[in-house]
Amino acid sequence: MNAEMGREFLGVSKVRDAAAVHDRAGQEGANESRTAAAWRKSDRIPGLPVSGKTVYPDVRFDADGQPGPLMQHVLRTWPSDLSAW
Repeated sequence: MNAEMGREFLGVSKVRDAAAVHDRAGQEGANESRTAAAWRKSDRIPGLPVSGKTVYPDVRFDADGQPGPLMQHVLRTWPSDLSAW
């Protein structure tokens, strides 16, 4: 059931990879995965595993490419063993 809901979500939602997170946030530097990794580690954004890569739903970001204001609270209240999906 989770796999089906994941496919459904990806069918209707835009996602970005780590490089797009980095670029949209206006970050500079060659390490394009740095921004997304740091934000994930600090519970600012969730990463969704898709085909061996991690993607980030566009809906989780504001117009400036920054994590939405409520996401950190939500992620910190989730049980640690809960799937990102």
